[in-house]
Amino acid sequence: MAPCPCCSRFHAKFIHGLIGWFPEEKVIRIIGSTCFKNLDEAVEKQAHVNLRRRQAERSDRQTIRFYEEGLDALISTVEACLPQFEEIDDLQHDIVENLLAIGLPLDRHIRAGELWVTDPEIGKAPDGKGTRRLLAVVKGHEIITMKPPEMTDETRRISRNLRRRLEAVRYMQRKIEGKAINDLDDETRKHIAENLPKVREMIARTFEGYRRRQAFVSSDTFAKLKEWSRHPGAPVSFDIYRENRWLSFETPNGGRTTLTIKRKVETPIPDLPAIAAKADTRESA
Repeated sequence: MAPCPCCSRFHAKFIHGLIGWFPEEKVIRIIGSTCFKNLDEAVEKQAHVNLRRRQAERSDRQTIRFYEEGLDALISTVEACLPQFEEIDDLQHDIVENLLAIGLPLDRHIRAGELWVTDPEIGKAPDGKGTRRLLAVVKGHEIITMKPPEMTDETRRISRNLRRRLEAVRYMQRKIEGKAINDLDDETRKHIAENLPKVREMIARTFEGYRRRQAFVSSDTFAKLKEWSRHPGAPVSFDIYRENRWLSFETPNGGRTTLTIKRKVETPIPDLPAIAAKADTRESA
């Protein structure tokens, strides 16, 4: 606590105060907030407005500096992974297309990776229908839960969105490249400080989503789908199996389709470049 020159010169009185310039006396005084407000309420309000503006500006600059250092590495990582992600998107499209051709209603029967069957052996439900039970759970279920009406639009949609986010990062990098952050105009500074963290977070979520989709091509997943499809209570009977890099679908009427799982689909996806701890952006009045 500190003494206030207006109301308590010799005894500690306040914790937070303001700095006041008294032109007639040509002195600067540190005054308690209440006394400052009593002297000139309009000036006191403007002082807080100015403080918030300076804090926002400083926070924006610190945020830009925080993310600026890793932009080159971020852009390089995304550029390197895009071809791999497009191959995962293509495989997703082909798998869904084949499952739909088999007659498997994905949006109704595979939710959150859960494979359910109707099992008459465990009794009847009150409505007289067979009781359903959970048979298995598969990883990477996002790859097969695409809704049929969106099939065409969904092809490479995620990688296209990632390309747009990459372009947003490049645009912001160009805005600050070769410039002192303090020289950025208010609009540009606010835009970059607000959007750069958001875009990086979106990119991080996209990378994690592709890692989950990769899990679908494991042999354990296909074994579970095969077991499910052969259960008498499954919604449709089909056969699906993987041999090396070939993924085959077979229907009871003898139809067969084989897809190739390209090597990049299973290549481990790197982490995004790490960024340092964020600096403190607090400022006093």
